[in-house]
Amino acid sequence: MIPARTFFSVLLITSLAAVPSASAQTQVSVDFSKPAYFPLLKGKASLFQEGLAEKPSLEVAMQPLDDLKIRAFRPLVNQGGDKLISYENGELSVTRDRSLTAFISETHKRQIVPILPLYQSPEDLRRADWKTRQEPPRDFNLYGRAMEEFVGLYEGTYPLMWEVWNEPQEKAYLDSDDTSRDYKQIYQNVAPAIRRADPDTLIVGPAVANSERVSGAFIETFVQDVKKDDLPLDYFSIHSYGRHKKALRKRKRGADDRNDFIIEKARMAMGTDFQTVPLVFTEYEYYPAGADVPWHYLRELTVGATKFLTDLEYFIEQTDIPFVTWNRYQHQGPNHRKGGLIDNKLRKRPIFHAFDFYGRMPTERKMLSLGKEGAKGLKGFASADAMGAGVLLWNESEEAASIDLSTTNLPFERGSVSMYRVDSNHGSYLEESSSDESIPVLVEHFQKGTLESQRLQIPGPGIVYFEILPESEPRQGAYLEASYIRSWQWAGRTENGITGDYGDFDWRTWTARVGVKGETGRGVAGVTMDNTPEVVSFVGQTFSMKASSDPNALLGIRVDYLVDRKAIKSVLLHGGTFDPRRSTELPWAREGATADKVIEIPELGGEHLATEFSFDAHAPQAWLRSEQRRTIVSFWMENTGAESQAVFRMLPGGVTASAERLEVGAPRDGNELRNGSVGRELLNEKNRTVLRPFPDVWHKNGG
Repeated sequence: MIPARTFFSVLLITSLAAVPSASAQTQVSVDFSKPAYFPLLKGKASLFQEGLAEKPSLEVAMQPLDDLKIRAFRPLVNQGGDKLISYENGELSVTRDRSLTAFISETHKRQIVPILPLYQSPEDLRRADWKTRQEPPRDFNLYGRAMEEFVGLYEGTYPLMWEVWNEPQEKAYLDSDDTSRDYKQIYQNVAPAIRRADPDTLIVGPAVANSERVSGAFIETFVQDVKKDDLPLDYFSIHSYGRHKKALRKRKRGADDRNDFIIEKARMAMGTDFQTVPLVFTEYEYYPAGADVPWHYLRELTVGATKFLTDLEYFIEQTDIPFVTWNRYQHQGPNHRKGGLIDNKLRKRPIFHAFDFYGRMPTERKMLSLGKEGAKGLKGFASADAMGAGVLLWNESEEAASIDLSTTNLPFERGSVSMYRVDSNHGSYLEESSSDESIPVLVEHFQKGTLESQRLQIPGPGIVYFEILPESEPRQGAYLEASYIRSWQWAGRTENGITGDYGDFDWRTWTARVGVKGETGRGVAGVTMDNTPEVVSFVGQTFSMKASSDPNALLGIRVDYLVDRKAIKSVLLHGGTFDPRRSTELPWAREGATADKVIEIPELGGEHLATEFSFDAHAPQAWLRSEQRRTIVSFWMENTGAESQAVFRMLPGGVTASAERLEVGAPRDGNELRNGSVGRELLNEKNRTVLRPFPDVWHKNGG
């Protein structure tokens, strides 16, 4: 048997036989001590499926998700189907959809939020002369009542997002002579109905697509109606098929050049009035819709995986877009368009491995240089935290790229490196590979925090992933006992675009991330939770933060106490970056520029953050008597210098270890998950099903 180290040497020598002279090498370097802006947020790589992934069965088809780190999954199914909603003799009858209920269960087991579109008219609610289920309902008010009862069947199940209709500007999905008029009626009746059915569930719309029938007028009218009628809207959803440089920015349709900049149109329509309403792509594909079969076939090959990563790089910089659900998860057979991360036999395509590698990477991005004259088509990410590090490189061109990779300043002294390849000969069963798996190759064990330089070739197209793990896993601390309800983020839009500031809360790890792109700006993220513990520890770290004399400069944690969903008291914790004269307000909860009570905590004033807060000690009596014990905890960074960032992790009270030990990494052990222990649902004291993350569902790296 060949030792692992020798095996890698043989493989590397074989690769080098085709490597050009040293002068053609691209020098790729990573400094793990230097933070890079725009973290690798995992919601950017979420999933869409036309129908349900149910080959050979829903439960089995969802099993490959155990290896991925997606945050959201949108199936395009008819939740208002004929068998679920009936109307006879003036009485509505609504029943649960068994398949939908199973889908929610399967996603929640994996701590994935379902995005569920409500569209199509049930037969009993259609016009007498109906021809298709895509026609508007005959009675919009009755349709709203039906949706209220249907959503109410899932009341108390969190997190959950309901999307009102699907691509209403398209005749194929809303068969109307005036789609804008009829969608207005649908949204005006359905969105408030969802809020009545469950005030805590999330409402998404208008699911508008970048197509010939879409125009700025449709988006502008929708936004104006939402604002004028004070309609609930938590996420603004859009769809697009085609590479971002064409489909997202400009699409030409023969002589009719509409210049549909769908992201820009949505941003301009919302402007600065909807800063707590993020944009989300609930369908996206890098190849154009309606393309010929060869285009769809390319999605199944290595070239499709590299194009996914290139577009992912673009979306990572779109800070007001927390979710992008990519088309599609499973290719289900000849009656469906080709493509998918897996096929109906659960075999993995190259894009599956690209999703997997990205999900395994720690979220905190580090400085990666591709040299002054990088190889054509060569791109990459690097990231690290206390739990591990990763370098993901891909070559989108058709020419091989020869690289010399050097790394410095790992956050741990000893560990091991594994290399994974995806190209026509590795992990791509539809090309030349004999397996659908990407098999790791042990590179080396290392000491003193530095790896040996690696010289290798990345085929065109091709992907290489280096996973770097410490010899011993750092202490992680216990898990927070609380019930997650929803997240909040500040969109950071201007009249002309976005600031690049970001805020993100990851419910999987109870971790908040905020960043300020320019010298001034603000990143704000928050979480609503029930069953708030008596005491919570906050542990975190700041990056590139600068002292500022600006009165609005702030790094702090704000706690708002809610009774009957209304904030009745606020407390602001800070470490010294605070001025009572500040004027910019928190955009949710009790609002205000500061708080009812302000507490300075020196432990929140350095690079490493670690403190403990007693919620009960500062709570009003009405909150202490409430059943929910609901709070909104917000993480606030403002005017702290260019590309300043902060990470906060919430842990149980009593955690006193230093931030250097706990830092901001997420647990990476996936043995329990792969053995089938994929989480479970809990009932709070009101017997409402509430998703709560558990340590044993964590897999690999990332946060």
